[in-house]
Amino acid sequence: MALIDCPECGKQVSDTAPSCPHCGFRTPQRDTSNISARGWIIISIIILVLGIIVLNRTCTNSDKMSFEQDKNNILEDQYEDSTSHEATTEINIPKQDISVQEKYKYEFRSIKSYGPQKCEIWVRLKGQLTEPELKEIANQVRKDHHSYQRLFIFYLLPGTDIADGAWATSHYNPDIKIEIIGATKEQEEKLKKNKEDLPNTIGKWYCSLTGTEHTITIYKEGDVLKVKQVFNNGIENTEILKQGANGRYDIISNTFKEYYILKKSGVLELWDDLGKFATAKKLD
Repeated sequence: MALIDCPECGKQVSDTAPSCPHCGFRTPQRDTSNISARGWIIISIIILVLGIIVLNRTCTNSDKMSFEQDKNNILEDQYEDSTSHEATTEINIPKQDISVQEKYKYEFRSIKSYGPQKCEIWVRLKGQLTEPELKEIANQVRKDHHSYQRLFIFYLLPGTDIADGAWATSHYNPDIKIEIIGATKEQEEKLKKNKEDLPNTIGKWYCSLTGTEHTITIYKEGDVLKVKQVFNNGIENTEILKQGANGRYDIISNTFKEYYILKKSGVLELWDDLGKFATAKKLD
């Protein structure tokens, strides 16, 4: 703003005033169109620059969000791919009204994990089962331990422990393979019912030691005391015995120095130089 002389009265007046405050003469207005135009140009440039900055930030944020989304999608795909390979064996679990464990009354003796992919489980059964029944138990155990790719299941019979060895196995490596090592219920019954045409029989017993199930018949042939063993695989063996004190019967010419001890209860114990390793129940 500047002061100019009024053309009418000569007194000073603002160049922006529409008329002289002293005499009322309308003062000529300064042309400000050029200044306004320049101002709008400057304002337009400022707005344009601000718009470019805002647009650039918006695109940057959008790209960043897109990158983060792509990264998240990749991580989700990797997680789904990794979890899909935790257990490569597909198990079909039969629908049941009661649980498999309640049905067969089995119990876990030992569970050992060897890293994230391998697990060893020992299960004690109530008695011999068929292969389909073992598979049913194996499927349930597999379902409960599905994170392991390799699952090794060992089955014990009543009265036996891990040191005695497994009666049967069902291993996932990764596909299931069932193997019955000991005598089945049918094989055991066949062994027990097998009639021995032997003279002067003192007694007959059944030994259920896993993998070596057999009958033991002690008899006397003339003046010679003998024992006949019939194994589950069909092998038969006859040895000469020497009777000692306290129910002891030594097997003559036995490499492992094995002998029997007949208890008053009727149970026949199997011994060697390391100690007792099995017992046999008397058969009627």
